[in-house]
Amino acid sequence: MSNVSLPLRPTKLSYKERVRLSHEIATDFPLKKPGDRFGYENRSHFYIVRVREFGSYSFEARIALTKENKPYIDLLRKGLSENGE
Repeated sequence: MSNVSLPLRPTKLSYKERVRLSHEIATDFPLKKPGDRFGYENRSHFYIVRVREFGSYSFEARIALTKENKPYIDLLRKGLSENGE
């Protein structure tokens, strides 16, 4: 997966969810720089997040944390860490 670029489009989130996640990410990861891409697990979902600027994020994927999705989420985590993101 390290050679594969994931063609992801921003995921549509409700305003309330986007604001909540943005605040949590800014608090948990204040040193992330614009362009950084990383996985973030929160409540019942796994997100792939790209930093636009501090406090502004693009949510590229939202995957429910279920037993069936665990192998896919593990692959995504591995791919993000291998790419240094």
